[in-house]
Amino acid sequence: MIRLLAVPPFEALDPLLPHRAGSDPETREAVRRILDDVLERGDEAVREYTCRFDGVELGPREWELDAAGWHMLAAGHLGIHRTQIERIIQGLAINS
Repeated sequence: MIRLLAVPPFEALDPLLPHRAGSDPETREAVRRILDDVLERGDEAVREYTCRFDGVELGPREWELDAAGWHMLAAGHLGIHRTQIERIIQGLAINS
């Protein structure tokens, strides 16, 4: 069964993550600032953060992906983050 969590507060995730990967105050504050900026500036902030973090310059019309685009994106991220995903799954199994 899938557990639903409401975040923030990010501390709700701590028991589900490996101890070494718990959220820290600096990360929570950085995420809060980004979310506040997106709430205030909307699409323009999303565009800027996409460029900053992903290195991709996209306009709002380019944000929507068809099914093939989502599959391609997911396959790429799975390859990049496979080790991190496996660690998270192991941590969840240990903490269950």
